[in-house]
Amino acid sequence: MFGLFKGKPKLPNVTFRVYKTEVAKYKALAEYLRVSSNQGVLLGCFFKDTEEELHKLLKAANVTIRFTNFSTQKYISMENSFEELILGELHPLKSRFYDAVTFFEKSPSIVCYTSLDNPFFEQLGGGRLPVLMDRLGMDEFEEINHSMVDSAILRAQEKAQSSIEVEQLADSLSEWMNLNLPPKSA
Repeated sequence: MFGLFKGKPKLPNVTFRVYKTEVAKYKALAEYLRVSSNQGVLLGCFFKDTEEELHKLLKAANVTIRFTNFSTQKYISMENSFEELILGELHPLKSRFYDAVTFFEKSPSIVCYTSLDNPFFEQLGGGRLPVLMDRLGMDEFEEINHSMVDSAILRAQEKAQSSIEVEQLADSLSEWMNLNLPPKSA
């Protein structure tokens, strides 16, 4: 009745591919795009600087692929069917991430590439994970993919969401973090 008893909307099945560094993330993404057929793949991002990096990456890897930037709301029509949505970054707000992903929820595969050295993870405690990875002997280019990591990402997004009343838009994740979630002074 009036939607009062509806549960929280469930995030479509998203696979997070987390890497220690942005360099490792972009290398893994380029390699994946180079070996995949690219037929039916849509690559997307949320910030202008990531869009520029991804275009450079695609050009260097000699890959032609459909591309969208979710910050400009230029979503590709669902008439252009595709089999996989690949996100070149994570948005700090669960609602923004959720909006983009649910628009394409009929895609059989949704994969989000991110790294532990981006400002979102560094500010929300992810800065300790690379040290732990080093102690465990993990390579910089090794993928971290586990349901606990996925849950931690979603909790961090919810935490960021609850801290913001009015989102300030930005061209980069660093700028967005400084405007919306400035570091607390000691």
